[in-house]
Amino acid sequence: MIKPLNKNVLLKIKSENVVNGIYIPNTNNDLYEVLGVGAQVLEVKVGDIVIVDKTNLKGLNHNQQSFYLTCEDNILGIVEE
Repeated sequence: MIKPLNKNVLLKIKSENVVNGIYIPNTNNDLYEVLGVGAQVLEVKVGDIVIVDKTNLKGLNHNQQSFYLTCEDNILGIVEE
């Protein structure tokens, strides 16, 4: 796994939902799930669903999966359900 440093946050696109046992694919690629946070991150935590400024995302592939790194300052909001 990739461990973010400092104020960086590791993200993946939130791609699915399960409602009442029914799989619903996410067609809105604006939502990201937080997978890891650096030691200096204050506002978000692992598992949060966030909205991010896409112009400042660093995309990368690891073990045939797509991940994104960004600074906590580029997270615009946390989705509360």
